[in-house]
Amino acid sequence: MKDLKLKSVEAHKLWKSNGKPKYGAIYDIKRRARASYRAAIRHKDRAEQFTISNELNDCLLNKDQTSFWKTWNSKFTNKSPGCEVIDGSTDNKSIASKFAEHFAKSFSPNSDKQNTYLHNKFLTDYQNYVHGKIIEVDNMISVSLLETCLNKMKIGKACGVDGIEVEHIRYAHPSIILILVSLFNLILYKGYVPNAFGQGLIIPIVKDNNSDISNLSNYRAITLSSTIAKLFEMCLIELYGDYLTSSDYQFGFKKNIGCSNAVYAVQSVVRYHVEHGSTVNLCFLDMSKAFDKVNHSALYSKLIARKIPITFLNILINWYSKCFSAVRWNDALSVFFHITFGVRQGGVLSPLLFAVYVNDILCKLSDSKLGCYVNNLCIGYIMYADDLVLITSSLCMLQMMIGICEEEARNIDMIFNDSKSMVLRIGKAYANPCTAVHVNGGDIKFVNKVKYLGVHLCAAKVFKISYTELRLKFYKSFNAILSKSKQCFDECVLYKLVNNFCKPYLLYGLEGIELTGSFLRKLERTWNTVYWKIFNINGSDIRNIELYLNQLPLKCEIDVRKYKFYNKMKQTSNSVLRGLYVHSGDDIVWKLRQLYQCKTSCGITHFKKCVRLSMC
Repeated sequence: MKDLKLKSVEAHKLWKSNGKPKYGAIYDIKRRARASYRAAIRHKDRAEQFTISNELNDCLLNKDQTSFWKTWNSKFTNKSPGCEVIDGSTDNKSIASKFAEHFAKSFSPNSDKQNTYLHNKFLTDYQNYVHGKIIEVDNMISVSLLETCLNKMKIGKACGVDGIEVEHIRYAHPSIILILVSLFNLILYKGYVPNAFGQGLIIPIVKDNNSDISNLSNYRAITLSSTIAKLFEMCLIELYGDYLTSSDYQFGFKKNIGCSNAVYAVQSVVRYHVEHGSTVNLCFLDMSKAFDKVNHSALYSKLIARKIPITFLNILINWYSKCFSAVRWNDALSVFFHITFGVRQGGVLSPLLFAVYVNDILCKLSDSKLGCYVNNLCIGYIMYADDLVLITSSLCMLQMMIGICEEEARNIDMIFNDSKSMVLRIGKAYANPCTAVHVNGGDIKFVNKVKYLGVHLCAAKVFKISYTELRLKFYKSFNAILSKSKQCFDECVLYKLVNNFCKPYLLYGLEGIELTGSFLRKLERTWNTVYWKIFNINGSDIRNIELYLNQLPLKCEIDVRKYKFYNKMKQTSNSVLRGLYVHSGDDIVWKLRQLYQCKTSCGITHFKKCVRLSMC
């Protein structure tokens, strides 16, 4: 191709130097040289496309998702160099140092006075707690326990400072299990954690690509921790997890409970009160840098109040006393800095410890008996990780609940951010002007739309979510795949990719929400775009393609997801979700069953089989 390009350039220069003739021998030489070069380019593109298609199809046949996306990214992703100037610096070492200094400021107390008080309180509590106790290991880590925890760890994850990945341990000689069991039991016996367990590697990630990416504040810190330390934490959870439970109003960090359950709980409370003529106020309180501001002394005192084994407590105290992190920027590494506040980022124990740390906020709200009720069940507050929403039909009561949250937050040296906190009103009087509510000395703004756990809720007469954001996310992912791979795959493979990686954006969180007919029709029109773009069909032909692909129609798929969601919630141990299910879940499941029984009349021969398999 280089030779053909050179010949084409020389022929063009010869043709230009002779006055650019439009016919003759010189013109024919230029034309043939140019045509040969362009034909070679087209041939090269076809060969490259065929190679890419083969590689990707091999990965799909082998069900090797990791290799598939590595091939995809190497061929299709734009390899942008990223920002080369951060806060006026261009040298990688200087940039890494500036990030380290910036992130280190986050791990600091909100109030020095309260921090001193909490530290002194912990010293007193600890001295009284360990006085006269013999420190001994009450639980031991066995080989079977460690193997169980190791099998739960996901492969393909980034490694920490030590460079050890999960695959290194899982596929090593079996003797490594015995060595790790001995090491972990020795840590339990001595209450001393290796220094490497406390080292973390921070990778700065851009928060918003549409903002200034040269600004330090537009980056969040993602910490990579040691794989062996994570494995040890998983063993600790198996041994001492019963001491780290939290309120049923905390939906985060719970098995078989996710964002959809929290959104469902909010919707159920709102719908119940709106149907009875009330206007509901949803107050979304934002806790400033919640995970980075956890006071270790306050956390230890709360664990002591739970009577946790002294062995576990000593391990945590020793571990959190030696937490150090360094920032990596390209090929440069900053110096390690000491972290004295916050839970360990990237740690398996960290979410459970944070839930324990903020649990008293929910307990105080429960004791107050404030908020909305559904059939004598108080559901006036729901927390998912650090996202707290207060639900009440009275603004006066809402201010009282905010005051309780503020008081308990001050006790653990946390504050709520008034600029990021919001109030959303739903009901017949949602647009009426009302009295302001305050948090942390500032007014909380009333908004018409708020993003809650990935779902955009709207201020309206009834509970409704925004369709626009779902559609935008879906089209963005769909166009990204379609523009790169339409020539590399046949229609069925391309549809499978879109169905697996784009449809979840369109259906996110909808299984727990009662959707209107117009909303479902909008979703169906958006999804039908896939058939039009991939198969070049529309209208009634879509049903034939769905039959060929053994794919349920979108509305029916949502119904199946709803059935599975409610059926799983029926078996939950969470008292809040169980109470809401008793209120309306059985009726919804009965309606879904009736819907399935009458679907055979719509002319879809495979429909009954698909529904029966889904319900099983």
